[in-house]
Amino acid sequence: MKTSLQKKLFTKILKSVSRSFYLSLYFLPKKIRYTISLGYLIARITDTIADTSEVPIDIRNQLLETLKHHLLNAN
Repeated sequence: MKTSLQKKLFTKILKSVSRSFYLSLYFLPKKIRYTISLGYLIARITDTIADTSEVPIDIRNQLLETLKHHLLNAN
């Protein structure tokens, strides 16, 4: 995390999508909490995209490919 604002936003998002996961983070060592949380949120995003019936499957596939591209090319 670079700023306290980023940390607050990340925490707010995490608490809103899974309170039980958020609370369980405090049993992990501090140095890995962010990485584990980020992995969890990425999994939630992909699951939401894949499971929604509101969006046609070809668009969902495009979204997942775009996310994959950004994750593989992140610095």
